[in-house]
Amino acid sequence: MGTVVAWRQFFEQANSELPKASVVCFIGEGAYPVLFFSRVMSSLKQHHQSVFQAIDLTDKSRQQVLTMLETSFLGTSFVYWLRDLSSLSAQEQLFWLSYCTTYKGPHAIWFFVSGDKKGNHRYSTEIAIPDQCSANSCSHLAPLLTIGLTFQHKIYLKQLFEHQESISLDASCLLLEYIALMGSESDKFFTQLLPQLLPSETSLFALSSAFLSKKSTQFYQLWKQVGPRYSEQFWCSFFADLLWRGAQYIRLAQEQNMVAARAMSYGLPFSFTKTDWRTMNHKELVVAHQAIYAADFALKNSGGQAALDLFFSSFFLNTFCVKASDALALAE
Repeated sequence: MGTVVAWRQFFEQANSELPKASVVCFIGEGAYPVLFFSRVMSSLKQHHQSVFQAIDLTDKSRQQVLTMLETSFLGTSFVYWLRDLSSLSAQEQLFWLSYCTTYKGPHAIWFFVSGDKKGNHRYSTEIAIPDQCSANSCSHLAPLLTIGLTFQHKIYLKQLFEHQESISLDASCLLLEYIALMGSESDKFFTQLLPQLLPSETSLFALSSAFLSKKSTQFYQLWKQVGPRYSEQFWCSFFADLLWRGAQYIRLAQEQNMVAARAMSYGLPFSFTKTDWRTMNHKELVVAHQAIYAADFALKNSGGQAALDLFFSSFFLNTFCVKASDALALAE
């Protein structure tokens, strides 16, 4: 078992001096936090420009990357950041996870992997990256993003956590950047902009999970709580995006193209990407997407006050599934 280091401590030290570990594995509790790693790695590259390099494994062949990792020019050692191994195909994931366990080359390798994908592989340094940030950890996050917070900014940060215990890591990065730009006029930010940046993530995620799982009782209980918070136009956009991503995920997964499918998984419930997608036909979600588009058109033209209610009922009664089957039969 390698050394386990606290994530804040690791990045704080790395800003001044890169660690000597040959392999650093960042282990995620959730999905790859794109914004967080983009910001902290950009900061590290500024501090260590000549020796810190990112490699896109999807853009280079395996042999090209191996050549870079196993050869050194004039004795120069680099830190190679491989980004998210979880986004690769199962075969490529296994290769790189196994390769890094025995790596003895002239450089250092850093990468991220989701906890459920890491398996039994062990590395010289392992760092757990949290999925959520509390008010305290969020304030410690700011220096890592080279964001300076004044006393007033810290008051704004405290206000963010008055109604929820935690915020996702990527959302925390985004909100810190907004807070750093705020002056004394904060009312509009909290009343108008914040609900769009952070629209009750937990509630929306639970709502989308109940919807795609067709758990109508659970869905309507959540809908009663969350529905009135946002406009009908917001909900049309929300469900349109959910259905579009869901339809594309099913289609790509059925084609065994899991790399492309994962690219569509942002905002999709874990239960859907794990099992629920197998019980649905992507054409059903395509028909449902057309229906929510029609509902949006009706609402914008003052002719569809009950459009969303009809849409939900049709979805839970499998009306869209029947229409998709009819359309497929006609095509044949």
